[in-house]
Amino acid sequence: RLSQALLSSIRLGFWEDAQRIQNIFKPLENIRNSINPIRVLHQAVESAGIAVTGPLLPMLSNVDPVDISEIAIAAKTLFDLDQCASVIR
Repeated sequence: RLSQALLSSIRLGFWEDAQRIQNIFKPLENIRNSINPIRVLHQAVESAGIAVTGPLLPMLSNVDPVDISEIAIAAKTLFDLDQCASVIR
């Protein structure tokens, strides 16, 4: 929902709307960039309650347990805002 709204805003040239929506994604994106994109996204999916992701495949390791709380907050916030976006539209 939010990603589709971002894409639509960009396609229509609504740059302020696109920037506002992009800012919603920034907390989780910043964590992904600071730790590891794959590992953080994997944990974020589980932390947001989207799916039980289980352990990562060999050659990768799960995020450090000290980072899970920060990921969970960002992921749950993004998930909740995305759910609200479907009600607004």
